[in-house]
Amino acid sequence: MKHAKSDPMQKETKRYVNKVNIDLAKTDMARIIDSINTRRKDAVLNMRVNSKDLKSIKDKSKRLGIKYQTFLSELIHRVARG
Repeated sequence: MKHAKSDPMQKETKRYVNKVNIDLAKTDMARIIDSINTRRKDAVLNMRVNSKDLKSIKDKSKRLGIKYQTFLSELIHRVARG
């Protein structure tokens, strides 16, 4: 039996959920992973930000164990969703 190739986004999502101590059922985790994987990123955003703000964001994302770009993308998504 061949092993399926592991999905890096799935691993990162699981790490994030574990870092923030969210207790989820396997079905919930599968739904979240599917949602993240299907959310296609098809635009590029370049912007200038305050260096202290960026450092703060990088520090927070590091504590969560995720990349700061992923953290920013999630923040933007949540604001856009309303």
